[in-house]
Amino acid sequence: MSDHYLYENFCAESGMFDQSFTEYLNEKRKDDWKVKTCSYCHDKKNGKTWAGCIFKR
Repeated sequence: MSDHYLYENFCAESGMFDQSFTEYLNEKRKDDWKVKTCSYCHDKKNGKTWAGCIFKR
């Protein structure tokens, strides 16, 4: 069986990012996706934090 990969971006208000991102990752895990890597970007001007993640299952 071959591995499947998925790339997704996630964005939330900076003050809510930790909680929202944790909920997002928990939902991905329910669908059997495991995080391979994530990179983050802080948009201070607009008060947002972004994550770009690669998942594997």
